[in-house]
Amino acid sequence: MLISHFRAGFTLIELMVVVAIISILASISIPQYQDYSTRARLVEAMQILSGARLGVTEFFITRGALPEAKHWPLPPLESTVVETLVYDKKSAGEARLSVRVKGTGSAADGQWFSWVGEVAGGTIRWHCQNGGAQGDQDKQVPAHLLPSNCHTPLAKVSQSSPQ
Repeated sequence: MLISHFRAGFTLIELMVVVAIISILASISIPQYQDYSTRARLVEAMQILSGARLGVTEFFITRGALPEAKHWPLPPLESTVVETLVYDKKSAGEARLSVRVKGTGSAADGQWFSWVGEVAGGTIRWHCQNGGAQGDQDKQVPAHLLPSNCHTPLAKVSQSSPQ
């Protein structure tokens, strides 16, 4: 008479190997996902900056000069990501729109990034720059968390000239 031994499960070692593999995959993927979700949240800040940038560009096109900071109304903020929006006219040829980030749950909170508009030859050219309008270069959003169009040092975005 033959006795059949039926195997009804996994050994402890097999289970430990599976747990180790899952742990390794999680340790790699969770930080990547957190960075990805922070970058996705920063897109909202970029959209707010882009709307304000459009207003400054329209002013430049119609009047031929950058608006003065004290007379330039900024849109009201109802954002879960932008704590502060600042416009600063550095000179007749340079203006900066900056946001301070909040609510991302990452190293980007409390940090700044900006759109810088430079006037040359009757055109205004915008590029993204890390840091804020008030010279807060020590409070920069970590470079790996910036939206993709801020990854190059002088990401050209738009050129406009007064008519």
